Amino acid sequence: MLVWPRRARAQMQHKCPECGSERISPPVPVASAGAPGLLPHLRARICADCGFTEFHTENALDVYLAQTGSAPRGPAPVPAAEGGVSAANMQCPACGSLIPAASTRCDVCGWTAPRK
Repeated sequence: MLVWPRRARAQMQHKCPECGSERISPPVPVASAGAPGLLPHLRARICADCGFTEFHTENALDVYLAQTGSAPRGPAPVPAAEGGVSAANMQCPACGSLIPAASTRCDVCGWTAPRK
């Protein structure tokens, strides 16, 4: 599985990451509300000096559910811990994905627990 490394996003709220300009437009719709597909959910912030554009999706969960046609059905089943008692899930410290509490590795990002 290919996983992109997580990094801090450059914020374009006050300064353009390309040219440093502070003349940034407020979020503007990319298309009218009646347009098909993803376009009505996209908003753009645009640098007035160099044209650098940053996109953001409004209602991202609604878009996901519309595209996949189903809602997530809850967390993945957790393997039973010792004694047959079900273990709880926890978040991976590196990427935040749900992993079994007793797990020492995350299949999403490859994180492994330090050895004791």
